[in-house]
Amino acid sequence: MNSARQSRLMASMELKATNFLSQKDSNYINFFLYGEEPSLTFRCLKHVLLNEDMKMIEKIYLNLDDENFESNFTQSIMTNSLFNEKKIIFINLEKNRLNKDILKNISIVCELESSNKIIMQAPNISKKVFKKDIAPTLTDKFVTIDCSILYESDVVGFLEQNLPESLNNRKSIMELVSLYEGNFSLLVNDIDLIQLLPDDSDLRQHVFGDSSVKNNFKLAEYIANNNYEAALEIVDSMERNDRNSITLLIWMLTRDCNALSALKMGRKDLKEFGIWDNQINLYQKMENRLTKNQITEVTSILDDADKKVKGVLPGNSWLTAREAVRLLSA
Repeated sequence: MNSARQSRLMASMELKATNFLSQKDSNYINFFLYGEEPSLTFRCLKHVLLNEDMKMIEKIYLNLDDENFESNFTQSIMTNSLFNEKKIIFINLEKNRLNKDILKNISIVCELESSNKIIMQAPNISKKVFKKDIAPTLTDKFVTIDCSILYESDVVGFLEQNLPESLNNRKSIMELVSLYEGNFSLLVNDIDLIQLLPDDSDLRQHVFGDSSVKNNFKLAEYIANNNYEAALEIVDSMERNDRNSITLLIWMLTRDCNALSALKMGRKDLKEFGIWDNQINLYQKMENRLTKNQITEVTSILDDADKKVKGVLPGNSWLTAREAVRLLSA
């Protein structure tokens, strides 16, 4: 085997997602993202594209298990766009199992020379399967990003990178690791919720508070399934444990209404609202059931609840918020 081919067959470099996300700049070109934690995959993909002007780049989407993959991939790297100088080829694998054709297609991607950025994603492939079957196939053209959470140290590293300064200390971090009991996706949801709020917002202190507040997507689940009584129990628990959490409840419900309005307008991605793909089906159920006018009515009721909290309107803000939950659950 000649030295050039030996060089091509060198193993790819592997990084933990938390380590990759800590790098301010990335000089890598080609990536293979795998692992079963979707929130990490999403963050890493954003980081991969951090310095790219996506409006000026031609984007091509391929599937590794497509029977015409080889010809489609060859064509994509050979053809040039009349309008875009750069090209990114996104290659996905949604299956959680491999076969010889998929492994052959990965080898084809590694063997063919291309100046384009190539991003392969296999979010449903476990670390064990990746190590055994895919890792030996990848070459040093690719940087591998492990988007899985297997150990407490993975969670600790993520929190150290993403918590606001006021909470970023050893005591708070270990309390959060214990509080979320391995539910990493829920932890990420709440951290994203904090980052959406202004730095001086009073809501920040409530996000990691009472367990009923922690489980804020349980509320969306009950509402989506027309279970008003169960949704009301969460609201009752919030009021019972921390009456000041009314501001967070109003914010959460308003966020949900804005997400529903976005779905009504044809939006498919709700990540900017802190809603991940594995939760979007709940909001699609609500959107299918509620009319645009009903969503607008609930938004208006929540605005009244907010004004009651601030003393602009008389009345009980908790009762008004309950009415919003009832209408959403109807």
